[in-house]
Amino acid sequence: MLLFATGLILQTAGALQITRPSAGALIKPEYCQSVSVARREMLPLPPTRIGVMDDRREALAQSDLGWQMTGVPLVAFDGQRLLPAACSDDIGIFYMIPMLSRTLRISLGDASDLFFACIILVAGLLGAVGLMLICRTLLGRFIAVSAIIMLTLLAWKTGDVYSIQSSVVLAFVPWVLFFGRRRSDWISFAFVILTSAALESANLMRSHAGTPLMIFLAWIFMFQWRAKRHVKLLFLLVALLAMLLPVWYSHRLLQTRDTYLQTHGYTSVAGLHQHGFWNVVYLGLGYINNDVVPGYRDEFAAAKVREIAPETIYASPQYDEYLKREVIHIVVQHPLLVMETLAAKLGVIAGYVLVCANLGLIAAYRYSKGWPTEVAFWSAMAFQALLGIVAVPAANYLLGFIAFAVLYGVISIDVPLEHGVVQAVIDSIRSRWVRTGDGRQTIGPGMSGAKY
Repeated sequence: MLLFATGLILQTAGALQITRPSAGALIKPEYCQSVSVARREMLPLPPTRIGVMDDRREALAQSDLGWQMTGVPLVAFDGQRLLPAACSDDIGIFYMIPMLSRTLRISLGDASDLFFACIILVAGLLGAVGLMLICRTLLGRFIAVSAIIMLTLLAWKTGDVYSIQSSVVLAFVPWVLFFGRRRSDWISFAFVILTSAALESANLMRSHAGTPLMIFLAWIFMFQWRAKRHVKLLFLLVALLAMLLPVWYSHRLLQTRDTYLQTHGYTSVAGLHQHGFWNVVYLGLGYINNDVVPGYRDEFAAAKVREIAPETIYASPQYDEYLKREVIHIVVQHPLLVMETLAAKLGVIAGYVLVCANLGLIAAYRYSKGWPTEVAFWSAMAFQALLGIVAVPAANYLLGFIAFAVLYGVISIDVPLEHGVVQAVIDSIRSRWVRTGDGRQTIGPGMSGAKY
């Protein structure tokens, strides 16, 4: 019932976000080109079994081809020219998947499937084992495993980099809670190092996929973990240093890429290294039907910038700056639209919480898990919800939020089960229903004689 209801609300949320057609013809610009330049025909897209959006598969094909031609990762070739790979996307998969293809000598499509399948399945396995350790009742463990299976299937069905958002939640939340209950030792030390590096690596593949987990880990280890204050501060420092390793390596790759492109005539590496923030905010204002922002499609943002400055490079910092000004203009000129849009998004997000956490919300109210755990969960979910508020509360964008809410419900339900609430309910029912010797049923004291 939980996953059926979850799927139902996800489908409803997806249906709410409808793209309206624009009056004029939409132009899909070429990355790292002027917004006035329409995109040429795509390179042949690598077929994949786990879904990846067409634009991202095209960028993967360009990255793989550019790496083969130049020997330099993150250099792309679009069939006519060299350019930066993933101009306005997170760079992680455009390095990892082509490298996997080259190393194992398999097709790019197979490498993509292998990459996402490993992340999803390993995360599900780690999450299941972790929940077996922290859930203390048989029924609680059964509920936990059922939730893990369904969340894993949801991530598999959604695919693409969105699956990374829920995978890191499944893989690390149970283990953060497990180690947060232990005393300080070298195993906890190693866990913090590996987790911090893994979460920052996840950020490179999907913006802020690992950040909510960092918030969650910080709360648990700073306020629930049984260790002296100076040990906690040492662990915090180690975690920060571990996070810097993937960042340092990615910057090194980008510097090598940019130097190569500039040496070979590409003098302006104009693209952002991740999604443009104001591009997302502007398009998010098109969540409900209005005449200001037609819908949530990149073409609408490009059309707006084309009206202002047609020679602006698509997905460049200047492009994002123009959209920032437009967002400020909309907030000043159409405040009611902004409030209505926020209210609609918050309503859908609240629906996710009610459906995904369901009985866990009641259990959490009646049986405390401890304030550090409560604050850790709600802080992480609040950060995850920001993407749905800024962009749109669609299932793929909020996959990490959904995973957090489901795990919150599972762990909350296990607490009253540990306190024997099921047995208490059974005993209460038995005490009310008494079977007499002649086969009649009567309800406890004060109600005897009622026949059933």
